[in-house]
Amino acid sequence: MQMLPHFVRLHPELRVKSGFQQTRLYAELTSCRLELHEAGAASEFDMRDGCADRGTEQQQPNASDALQALFAASSAAAAAATAATFHLTTDVPSHITSPTRPAPTASFLSTRFPSPTLAVTQSIDDSWLQVAAAASSSSSSSRSHAIPSAAHLQGALTRSIEATKWMQLFNGASRYQQTILTSLALNPSTSSWLSCPPLSSEPAYRMRDEEYVLAVRHRLGMLPYDDLRDQLCVSCARRNLDTPSLLADPDHMHSCTMQEGVSVKRRHDAIKLALAQLARECGYHVEVEPRFPARFVAARHPMSGSGSSSSSSSSSSSSNTSHQEQKRGDLLLLRNGTRQLIDVTVVRPTSLTWLTRGSTPTGSLTGSHMQPLVAARAAEAKKLRTYSTECAHHGWRMVPFALESYGAKGSQADRLLQQLSAHSLDRSPESFLTHADRVLSVALQVGNAGVAGTGTAELHLQAYRRGTRDDLSAAAASVGRAPMNRRPTATAASALRMRMNRDEIQLSSLMHPEYHSARIGVAAA
Repeated sequence: MQMLPHFVRLHPELRVKSGFQQTRLYAELTSCRLELHEAGAASEFDMRDGCADRGTEQQQPNASDALQALFAASSAAAAAATAATFHLTTDVPSHITSPTRPAPTASFLSTRFPSPTLAVTQSIDDSWLQVAAAASSSSSSSRSHAIPSAAHLQGALTRSIEATKWMQLFNGASRYQQTILTSLALNPSTSSWLSCPPLSSEPAYRMRDEEYVLAVRHRLGMLPYDDLRDQLCVSCARRNLDTPSLLADPDHMHSCTMQEGVSVKRRHDAIKLALAQLARECGYHVEVEPRFPARFVAARHPMSGSGSSSSSSSSSSSSNTSHQEQKRGDLLLLRNGTRQLIDVTVVRPTSLTWLTRGSTPTGSLTGSHMQPLVAARAAEAKKLRTYSTECAHHGWRMVPFALESYGAKGSQADRLLQQLSAHSLDRSPESFLTHADRVLSVALQVGNAGVAGTGTAELHLQAYRRGTRDDLSAAAASVGRAPMNRRPTATAASALRMRMNRDEIQLSSLMHPEYHSARIGVAAA
């Protein structure tokens, strides 16, 4: 492309189609252009022709509905996720229809899904004729704009090809993998831990080898360990219609009932302490796990007229939250006259709640596979319902700090970090935001690795204990008597019941009544 203007000026006889179409240069340009088209360098994302066909209408929403959601979405990333499900069109005449370039909607769409460069979309004949016309002109400006500039051409082609491959991967993936792609590709902070240098001066940047491996497997949607392919989590069978299969849900440990108060809480506490340290670096006074102070209510007796005051304990507007959650948040940040209550929460967008939300036509645009931060926004709304009323009584401002398990931050969390960066003592605002992304990203991935490792060990331990009990029962049945010769005392029996209720419950009492049907996949078995 760079040498074509000089070539035409050196060979004036090749300024007509009958002349230049016989040259070797024309054949090479045509061949190169065809290969670039096949690779997707000329692909366009037409948002008016509907969505890509994947079998049923319920799997992908209608394009017009998606456009409405695109402009209604508050974040740019959500709009880009919606655009990811639309058709690709190129101008290859053999097997793909000619493009219809849509009107530009927003700058973020051209960033995530760039328009192809004119050097590829325009035919070689048109480019050559433009150059020939410019070569005949005496104006230097017309010669400089004779053909699309070759500057940054490789970068433009690479962006178009990568966007094409990304959308093809998205449309060919399962809903579980689509959710991961949406959460990762459309939220840039999710990859901070991958590019974080393990500096000895920054302990919060460092990850152990095992934690890094588990974090990568989690990012790819893989099981933490390969030997879990055939495992079922019987501990969660009581609250699930079917016994959860780890192969179908590799992130099940993040929602397992056995990990809610153990590794999941450790992950939550690590993120909470990391955020507290970031706030202290910005000159904030931080109170960890603050309790709501008692409110004194003045009252007057209707008969005697005497006055009295009573203490009103803190309460929450949500009746479903636990007593501990009603009593305190995670952090109280104080600076000058501002008081902000921060409550940290980590949600996973691949949970069954969000994966099934888009399975109906009415909810097809609200699932986490279509829009990023759906789970984070729901978590923020829940925290606001829980704490806002009580915070208002004390003059506090409630700020939910929601993170998705893949690293995406909610809008409230982003705003809080922006606010902290303005008061950073030792770093510029940009440097502080980079530092905060790294610290929080590493803390989250280390916590995710702890959830996966602890959950896997607990799963194997339960399987061992069940196998041991089965062996004892089989041995007792073979000799025709019970495995215990003496009746246990009341104290021993109560201790045995407490131990079984905690972590050694018989398999039959844990299972859903249709456990066997869940195992083989037939409801009527």
